[in-house]
Amino acid sequence: MATLRKIKSGTWQVNWINPITGKRERPSFHSKKQATEIFNEFTKVEVLSKAGFAATAIAAITGRNNEETLSTIWKWYKHNRANDLNVDTVYHYKRSIDTFIEVYGKDMLISGIRSYKWRDFIGVNIYKEKMKDVLSQTSINTYLSKVSTIFKAAMEDGLIESNPIVIGKDKIKRITDSKPIKQWSSSEIKKIMSHKDVSLYHKLVFMFVALSGVRMAEICGNHIKVLENGQKFDCGFYWDHVLWDQNAILIFQKSEYDNPTVRHISPLAINILKVIKAKYGDVAPIPYGKSHLVNLVQSVVNTTGVSFTMHDVRRLTGQVVIDVTGDLSKAQELYGHTDINVTRQSYADYTDKQKSDIANQVGDELEQYLPEFALDKVS
Repeated sequence: MATLRKIKSGTWQVNWINPITGKRERPSFHSKKQATEIFNEFTKVEVLSKAGFAATAIAAITGRNNEETLSTIWKWYKHNRANDLNVDTVYHYKRSIDTFIEVYGKDMLISGIRSYKWRDFIGVNIYKEKMKDVLSQTSINTYLSKVSTIFKAAMEDGLIESNPIVIGKDKIKRITDSKPIKQWSSSEIKKIMSHKDVSLYHKLVFMFVALSGVRMAEICGNHIKVLENGQKFDCGFYWDHVLWDQNAILIFQKSEYDNPTVRHISPLAINILKVIKAKYGDVAPIPYGKSHLVNLVQSVVNTTGVSFTMHDVRRLTGQVVIDVTGDLSKAQELYGHTDINVTRQSYADYTDKQKSDIANQVGDELEQYLPEFALDKVS
């Protein structure tokens, strides 16, 4: 049972074992009134837990007859609202609700999320705090939106009384004081490419991204592909997406697997892919999933001491183009930005030949950093 006591520091501590997570929690409060309120809520949850969160017990204690847990609400949504959605969308909704289950437990009552407390955090703020070191701000906001969509649908069908996620309030606001955009030095590139403890594969992936300017999401995770053996991968880049004879690759934006974009890249980047395919084979040139690529980058950072992110490698592409051509719009073109208004203003007159020429310039500039054998054509 939950206990309430005053400790030596003068604060009030509530001690209980969370029946949802199975972990002991000891939140402390400066005011006895606040501690007592939490103690009463914890006691209520313990009673519900002992009753197996049965509908009759919930109705008696909370006065509500409609109660759903995170687990049951997903089962309902999958069978009643997901029929018209494609497999990629369903997958991402499932991933979103799974992160909530990871934080609150599968038996968390939807009506209890808003008032649930952990340490100095309450409600959805608990989710944001626990996920901040696991997910990016953008991912957290995306998952909040998707889970909110599920809750809204449940409200429409009368399963729950209110949506515990208030999008305008609960989304993380973007940090405006972001760190300066990284400016690469030649010495940093040389250090990575010549370091004896950085594997050849790591070097080749680094240079492929630098030469092509691809986004992380474009090469490691926006859609599901089912292979012939039934395996599923959350990956955006396979060998059949390489247009070898055109010095180009197919890029898939978001979940539009049937609507790829042709990205012209340097012949040197194509040659790197040939080396990767010849030496490592596998079904794709890049590690599966965002976490694998992040780990690959972190491994190089830890080994060399050169601080960068995968997006910083993409920025290197634009830095080289601007250094070589002095034309910012050419860097934007090579990036493959999809905003139609930006396209009309800056890139409308670019032909495939011009795009190819720009990609070749990047290859010529970065070629000096590659090991000699990688410059040989691979049959």
